[in-house]
Amino acid sequence: MNKPFKAIILGILALLLMGGGYGLLVYFNLVKGPAVLLDLPVVGSKLGQDSPARTLSDPLIEENQKLKDRIASREKQITKLEKKSADFEKQWKRSEIERENLQEEMAGLNDQIQELKASPTGKQMTYQDMARYYAEMKTQDAADILTRLSDEDIIGILTAMESDQAAEILQKMNHDRAAAITKKMLNVSS
Repeated sequence: MNKPFKAIILGILALLLMGGGYGLLVYFNLVKGPAVLLDLPVVGSKLGQDSPARTLSDPLIEENQKLKDRIASREKQITKLEKKSADFEKQWKRSEIERENLQEEMAGLNDQIQELKASPTGKQMTYQDMARYYAEMKTQDAADILTRLSDEDIIGILTAMESDQAAEILQKMNHDRAAAITKKMLNVSS
């Protein structure tokens, strides 16, 4: 065979191989085919249909879109939960501050209660004053005057006195009345 004939055949084969490769690329929609080919009745109908590669990728595209939608939905849920969490945290901080304020107020009120318990009331101060007056009197006179008072007042005055002075006054009182007052004093102190 002569050389020019071989060169022509090799050229034709090269063109066929390139055309076949291009046709496959167009068939699998990797490259868009020329509009002229799509207008041809037999070739255009084959090229216009979905290729096997395209039909395999469609479910993957759909699945990818579903996953993207799911991710977007979850991100919205996360945002809502983060907002709720922030709201709960603010509410918790407010309640902690309120609790601390109430504890401080309660401590202050307890201090006031202790002060009130420690300080004598108006009646107790009166009993202390009266106890000083009766301590200055003669024992018999103090006993006579005290017997005319109520048992509660007698007990208040006697408890404000020193024990030896209270004992002398009780000794000078009517024995039945002194015993009744002593019983009441025992009940009050227990």
